[in-house]
Amino acid sequence: KILSARFPPVERDYRDTYTINVTSAGSSTKIQIQRKFEVHDTQANNWVDGDPAKEKVGIAPENLLEEVRVRLGEATTP
Repeated sequence: KILSARFPPVERDYRDTYTINVTSAGSSTKIQIQRKFEVHDTQANNWVDGDPAKEKVGIAPENLLEEVRVRLGEATTP
């Protein structure tokens, strides 16, 4: 038994979509990340916009951007 657990347990379904656009012009590279975070509304049986900070789930776009930067740096290193 977990004393800090809420009863009854709440099950939430999330859909987290990231669109990453990478464009290169000469020696510069532009990275654009768009995030769409949705929560399933069981009463309406539909997906609605949600707040990932409030739900404390998913990967922040800033972390994703940093990972893309690292991988692009590795790709250009001989």
